[in-house]
Order: sequence, then C-alpha cells, then structure tokens
Amino acid sequence: MVRADHRLRHLLNQDRKGSKVMARKYHTLLTKDAPTDPWAIAFGDYDLWSVEEERDDHVGRGWKRSQLKIITTGSRQRDIDAAVAALNEASK
Repeated sequence: MVRADHRLRHLLNQDRKGSKVMARKYHTLLTKDAPTDPWAIAFGDYDLWSVEEERDDHVGRGWKRSQLKIITTGSRQRDIDAAVAALNEASK
C-alpha cells in the first residue's frame, strides 16, 4: 500500500510528458461536530491567512479548536477529498 501511495503521489506531480508540475497549494478548513463525527470541509482558499481568519471566526462563534483543522493539499477537488478521507479513515 505504501509503495502504491508513493507512486500515485509521484504520478500526480507529473504532466502527460513526464515533466514536473508544481501544484498550487490549497488550504482547507475542516470541522468536526463531535469526536465521533467525520471531518467535513467548511471553507477553502489559496490564501492561508484567509483560511486562518475563517477558523478564528469559527472559534469566535463557539467552536473548540479541537473541532477545527486546516489541511494543505493540491488545488484539485480530488486531492482535497482524498486528504479528508484519509483523515477520517485514520480516526476510525
């Protein structure tokens, strides 16, 4: 599994000609209503500062920091979804 995971990451970082592609970093705020609930996407942006501001707004509305998490991935939705799924799988 680890070897396949590494190969997938390697392939995602190359274009069709095999040249390296720099994926633009995308930051996503995740929320968790209860400890047994899965992480869910709440907000995302290319600007980390913007996502941190949204997190701080959540804290101001009564969310606990333990219920909030910022992740950084590539900007493709499938990259974000895969990262969230991996976090949820790891927390089972």
